[in-house]
Amino acid sequence: MSADKARKCKVLFVEDNEDFRTITVNFLRTRFEFDLTIAHCGNDAIQCLDSGATFDLIITDYFM
Repeated sequence: MSADKARKCKVLFVEDNEDFRTITVNFLRTRFEFDLTIAHCGNDAIQCLDSGATFDLIITDYFM
């Protein structure tokens, strides 16, 4: 298998609701082999992106 196919999908998950965040993170971790980064609010997500981190997918609450 090539290195690209072996690499985990890098996901930024942004959610301010603690209960929903916990449930969704548990689901994502048990169902998929994501390299998961969690942001608790929009400002945390912006700091992740400003730090130069790159992601294949961003999952976010549109209303925070």
